[in-house]
This record gives sequence, structure tokens and C-alpha cells, in this order.
Amino acid sequence: MNTCRDCRWWKALPNGKEGECRRHSPSALTSVKFPRTLYSDWCGEHSTAEETPRKERDAILQDVANTLQKILSFIERSWERGVIVEERSVEIDHSAEANYE
Repeated sequence: MNTCRDCRWWKALPNGKEGECRRHSPSALTSVKFPRTLYSDWCGEHSTAEETPRKERDAILQDVANTLQKILSFIERSWERGVIVEERSVEIDHSAEANYE
């Protein structure tokens, strides 16, 4: 079973048996501290360091696929109606890519 001890969001306290769940930031509405858990606790949002980037990547790829499908559908409908889609070049701003390297 996946427990807090091996979750990427859990930060152990000095005693090693307790820690703080850092999955969500503390909220003034609930508490001003991270919730404390035992190393043997578990929840439905468990994520190892390896699987979280994979989940995020998969979600991004799915969004891209959905967007491309919408674009293709638009082009196909336009083509069927005899509307010519004007070809345009698009400049891509690569300056933000440095943040991800």
C-alpha cells in the first residue's frame, strides 16, 4: 500500500514517524499549518516523485490532442463548405522555455 512515507508531498519531521502533508498549501479557512500525518497514513492523492510528472505530462498531451482535434474539425467543416482557410505564419515565443530547462 502507498503510504505517506513514500509520497512526494510528505515532509518528515525530525522524529521520522510524523510528517506534514504538503499536497495543498495551508488555508486560513481550515488551518494555518500543513496537516500532520503518520508515516503509515495514506490518502487518495498519493503520488511518488516518478509518477507525478508522468501524470502531468499525460494531462498536457491530452489537452494538446483535444485542441488539435478541434482545429482539424474546424478546417474540415470549412473545407466542406468551400471556405478557404488562409495560411498564416505564427511566431512562437521561445523565451518561456528557459524556465523549464
